[in-house]
Amino acid sequence: AGNEITYYRLKQVDISGDFKIYDPIAVACGVEGNVSITYPNPSAEMFTILIQQPELVGKANLQIVDSRGTVVKNATVQVEEGINQIRLTENFAPGIYYVTITNGKSQSPVLKHSIR
Repeated sequence: AGNEITYYRLKQVDISGDFKIYDPIAVACGVEGNVSITYPNPSAEMFTILIQQPELVGKANLQIVDSRGTVVKNATVQVEEGINQIRLTENFAPGIYYVTITNGKSQSPVLKHSIR
């Protein structure tokens, strides 16, 4: 009961039989309070951050650091009320990454993400 994250993947099939499979998305059903995850985890280069943290609403800083402590991405993001999905389209090298979102008052949990 409560904090369930469900993953969906769409397969679109044309009348000719051709098909396309889309990346999975995470849906937080009946979630109250704070949710912070990355998915799919592990992933091949790209991934999505899903965050629901009311204290981060507004402009926030997204920072991704590799396992050596090097900042590989630093960006301003707009966090809205409810569930936010931030899709990262960079091609990250294989390894472990640490993701945080801060707004000067609050910080998300540090999210560990693996690129294979």
